[in-house]
Amino acid sequence: MESVCQQCQAVFITSFPDKKYCSRKCKSTSRRRSQGIQPRARREWGAGNRFGRLVLVAQVHSGSRQIWSCNCDCGTKNFEVRIDKLKDGRIQSCGCLKAELARQNKERREQARQEQEVERNRLLEQTQNQELEANKSSDWRPQDRNGRRFKFGTPERKHDAVRGMLFYSDVSKDDALWSLNFYKALIADGCHYCHGLLGEGLSLDLIIPESELGSFWAGNVVAACLPCIERRNVLRDSLTFSEMEVLGQTLELIRLRRG
Repeated sequence: MESVCQQCQAVFITSFPDKKYCSRKCKSTSRRRSQGIQPRARREWGAGNRFGRLVLVAQVHSGSRQIWSCNCDCGTKNFEVRIDKLKDGRIQSCGCLKAELARQNKERREQARQEQEVERNRLLEQTQNQELEANKSSDWRPQDRNGRRFKFGTPERKHDAVRGMLFYSDVSKDDALWSLNFYKALIADGCHYCHGLLGEGLSLDLIIPESELGSFWAGNVVAACLPCIERRNVLRDSLTFSEMEVLGQTLELIRLRRG
């Protein structure tokens, strides 16, 4: 039998005389209207509609997949794109937006790389400064001498004694004599006076003696063997540094002749 839909007024064939609607859609629409819910107005696509940076100009192809010609905000004209790709947001520009985002990402990565490089250099400089401070033995204390087992007569053993003397003499920790490398270079050529081999002990002599307010620091010491130190101090009216240098040349000749 034929019946008329109470929603769309369409005539439809049914076997149930009490059926009021031709489809579930009409039934649902009628129920929403009875509840005060108004159906959404269908949007009409046409020239002037905007999708991201694209503005519709004219329809190029109609059918199941409409193709529209668009203008982009960057200046590109007549850019053709399917309307379904505009609706779901897959395309929002002629390609300029993708290139701009790629450029911004590249700039951010470059900035992050530069920041990491600066941080790496800062940490490297900090490590080098810590090694320099450690080399100066800025944390040396008297008990360190008992905790270290240097071989007797080595520069490390002799320099450990030098540092103990510097510590008790309140010599500044910035003085180069605190450095083991500086001490090794200072005594590398042997005795400053006779150029002989250095024996045990500190192997250092003062240019300005303590009697004239001299003290142990990098600019006031030279490498010296124990016999030269004793000759300078034991002789009557202790010899000056210049006098000891003159005497040292004679002592070197005597040492060379004796072989």
